[in-house]
Amino acid sequence: MDGVAMPWCEGITHGRSQRAILCMLKTNPHDHFLFKVYLDELERLAVAAGFEIVDRIVQTRLKPKSNFLIGRGKVEELKKLVKLHRAGHVIFYNSLSSRQKLAISNVLECDVLDRYELTLLIFDASAGDKVSKLQIEYARLRKLAPFLKLQASLKYRREHPFFRSMGEYAFHSELNAIKKREKRIRQEIDRLAWEKLQQIKRRSKLGIPTVVLSGMYNAGKSSLFNVLCGENRPVCDFPFTTLSSKYQLNGLSSQKIFFVDTIGFVLDLDPMLIDSFKLNLLDLKTADLVVLVVGLDNPSDIVYLKLKESLAILKEIGVSESRMVVALNKADLLDSNGKLQLTFLLSPLLNHFKWTFTSAKKKDVSSLLSIIEEKLHELRVAHSLEGAPYIR
Repeated sequence: MDGVAMPWCEGITHGRSQRAILCMLKTNPHDHFLFKVYLDELERLAVAAGFEIVDRIVQTRLKPKSNFLIGRGKVEELKKLVKLHRAGHVIFYNSLSSRQKLAISNVLECDVLDRYELTLLIFDASAGDKVSKLQIEYARLRKLAPFLKLQASLKYRREHPFFRSMGEYAFHSELNAIKKREKRIRQEIDRLAWEKLQQIKRRSKLGIPTVVLSGMYNAGKSSLFNVLCGENRPVCDFPFTTLSSKYQLNGLSSQKIFFVDTIGFVLDLDPMLIDSFKLNLLDLKTADLVVLVVGLDNPSDIVYLKLKESLAILKEIGVSESRMVVALNKADLLDSNGKLQLTFLLSPLLNHFKWTFTSAKKKDVSSLLSIIEEKLHELRVAHSLEGAPYIR
């Protein structure tokens, strides 16, 4: 990457042990459930990235510490665990500022990364095209620049005996290289976004509605996409295997529909990560309809949480409820009684939407196609009454 170093990847690329300890700061002392869900999610992501999780540590504080995020005593406890387990990495659930990351790294003497950086590592493993790699690099550079600035300023502080000393020159040279690279990538992403918008406009002129499959990773979006479009594209349980959107005309319904399979979400998604993947958001923002796919291969309370957070993410992106339907996927895992209980639990969230159970495994998507066609018809009628064209 133009010779720009990635400090948080050094342990991974230079042979450090892949043994890792998870750490979380819990700021709500009354939370006895959610933090466990989030920590389990962090462990799944870490394992997917190739780490061996050897321990977990959680601290409850009402406010994070500005220097270490967690208290100094907990940092010392963490240091002992690092030595005990011979861990090469500590992975924080919480986002770390540059100052916190550097301070913790200096005390623990091992690699420290947060969930944002961990997610990018998984993205790296899945990225196979130019667009994905550009967006990942941009997201990483946004995090890297302030960290490098702090690291270099401390490193070269002792080498500052006079104006424009070698230390200051090296610091500014390295930082400017990152800023220039970030700017070039941003410009390239903007150019690709403009091109994509033109493609979307050309597609809309065909009069064929676009339906985007969205939801948490591993919800079964790609499997549903295959069934709906009569495709046989590779599907696996590894998170974020779909980074760049895939497009295909459907092969099942009575009307032509462009289906789009796009990137999955994670619980408690970092807003900066959302913003970095601008090209993926265009599909969601411009779709005629979004199918929110929710996997049912979790306990019902986790399903509820994932549905709730997915709806919040889509709202933040700018997808209105009027353009959404919900597919409760992997329904083959539930019997009729299980479906009834889940329906009752999810009803407060589902009341505003057309929704149905689906099973990509059993190719049971007929009810989903029906509500998609019904919803598209409703939208077509609504747009015609407003005097606006149906296809955006």
